[in-house]
Amino acid sequence: MNLHIQHLRTGYGERPFVEVEDLEIGTGKIVSLIGENGCGKSTFLKALVGLLPYEGRVQMNGCELSCLSTKERARLISYLPQHLLAPEMDVSQLLAHGRYARGGDLLYGRRADQGCRKKDFFAQGCKEFFGEFAVRLREEDRQIMTKASEMTGIDALQNTLLRKLSGGERQLAYLAMTIAQDADLLLLDEPATYMDIRHRLRLGQILQELKAEGKTVLMTTHDIAEGFSVSDEMIVMQEGHFMIRGSPEDLCKEKELLRKILGISLMKDPSEEAVFQYKLAR
Repeated sequence: MNLHIQHLRTGYGERPFVEVEDLEIGTGKIVSLIGENGCGKSTFLKALVGLLPYEGRVQMNGCELSCLSTKERARLISYLPQHLLAPEMDVSQLLAHGRYARGGDLLYGRRADQGCRKKDFFAQGCKEFFGEFAVRLREEDRQIMTKASEMTGIDALQNTLLRKLSGGERQLAYLAMTIAQDADLLLLDEPATYMDIRHRLRLGQILQELKAEGKTVLMTTHDIAEGFSVSDEMIVMQEGHFMIRGSPEDLCKEKELLRKILGISLMKDPSEEAVFQYKLAR
């Protein structure tokens, strides 16, 4: 997997907010985007997944993403949005949505005010219509869904309605759906939202398992110490621009720049009992 971005301009309205001149990410990397609220982290991910138009070039494995259909793009990139809905379906049905781009058919039922509609879930960022549906799943689909459920620890929740899950459980269910999509690149927008410390530690293990499978993860996080501890590379954003990129160890040396942008710096925690390898510092 190779993601190459050149001269990207994207945002809301006519004026671009996020501008990325050149970025290349290879196979099996965990890359975290950090920065203050409103700096453009989520906007950047939305452009990559097709929720926002962009100018410039975004190529994955040599293919320009803007030239691909939604379904073709979903085979390459899976996306966990920051804000999640709780449609009237159970966990197993949610996971089935993750297999649509791989050939599983979603047959939507009828909603009284709109009639029969077939929506492509991936392009809508979880914000559009969820209806009653039947899914034609192959054995391969079921095996991948089971693996994603076991990886995220939600296998016991398969028949539970999404609205009955806690915030952290719902986050894990959507993460499982994202994994079940079996794309080479996973875009995760604040994946640890609503998770308690036990599930956050499990999330770190999940990321390492995905990396071991050759998957690449590009995620946003506001837990800076946690991001430094689980990532291979960090990108610091400010006002829509990438200010600095490097390994966690290298970025820790840029204390003055981190203080200027984030208001804090970081340092390695020497304790063998530390939960995270890095900790915040003044």
